[in-house]
Amino acid sequence: DKTQAALGSGAKLKAGNDVRIAAGDKVKARLDAVGFAVGTVGLGGAVGVAVTNSTTEAITGMGSSIEAGNRVDVSARSSNVDGTGVQVNALAGAGGLVGAVAAVAVADDTSVTRAVVGDYGRIDSAKTVKVAAETDRKAVADTKGGSAGWASIGASMARAQFAGRTEAKLGANTQIGKTA
Repeated sequence: DKTQAALGSGAKLKAGNDVRIAAGDKVKARLDAVGFAVGTVGLGGAVGVAVTNSTTEAITGMGSSIEAGNRVDVSARSSNVDGTGVQVNALAGAGGLVGAVAAVAVADDTSVTRAVVGDYGRIDSAKTVKVAAETDRKAVADTKGGSAGWASIGASMARAQFAGRTEAKLGANTQIGKTA
């Protein structure tokens, strides 16, 4: 998904006080995978995979210009709906004369959070200028597995990973006025 607040390319914006271009996105996901097997040969498994991939952007387009009597704020923020964020749980069990079990839980976040003043953009006047991007995400992956029998084996693997990026930048040839 994509959340964007933008001032278009070549646009001119003039305000007597503040100019704020801000985008925010919140995520929450929970996945529970459960698997059990019983028999002479009991083979059980559970796999849970959650991937979050969102883009949150606050941008001013190429060649746009802003004049503000007070402050200019271009900001993007990605966070969680609550303290749990993305949660993946896998629970597996197997029993029998021979029992084997595997449980896998994976939580991957490849999201991008960006605050950008575009190429050739201008902030002609402002008392303060802020360009900021912030990512505050949480991910949990948890596995539990058990096997029982004369010969039994079990394995579990859990991984939580952030592979996205967060950036705040001024584009090429951006100009900030003398009062900024």
